[in-house]
Amino acid sequence: MNPSAAPVRRWVRAVTWLAIIAPLPYSLSRLLWAAGIPVGIDPELLREFHAPGWGSLYIVGLAALADATALMTHVLVRPRARVVPAWVPILGRRPVRARLVVAALALPTAVLTWRAALHVPLILDGFRIPDDVTGVPPWSLWAQAALTWIWAGSLAIATLAYRGTTRSWPG
Repeated sequence: MNPSAAPVRRWVRAVTWLAIIAPLPYSLSRLLWAAGIPVGIDPELLREFHAPGWGSLYIVGLAALADATALMTHVLVRPRARVVPAWVPILGRRPVRARLVVAALALPTAVLTWRAALHVPLILDGFRIPDDVTGVPPWSLWAQAALTWIWAGSLAIATLAYRGTTRSWPG
């Protein structure tokens, strides 16, 4: 075995854990919004989202997608699972198709990368927030931007490392 592989494995493991925990603040903030608690958002903007109320369904859906991505990364990518855990409904105990895992994680990675790219003009403009951005305090906007960059990068690296280590698997 290559002696330089151990530090790389540790680094990839750390980045994978980052991909698992990075969406948790996002998810928690969206659940608070769905409950009508305006964390990092003006109460008026939250009312425009109809939260709490029917708009909460959309907000909870966003949190669920973030959590599902984190769960898939934790259950399949982190351990390089060859079999879906038994507790997963319908798919439990079936062989993992590495290409399907990569395909499933490609969409959130692409969306997060696109979302992170939207912040580039703001950064190039000296972190100045445009006048048309209302309802989100600057600290919240930049915290969300930082989390998006961290999550996008770590999820992309974790997914690529997963694909690299599972390339010889069937499927």
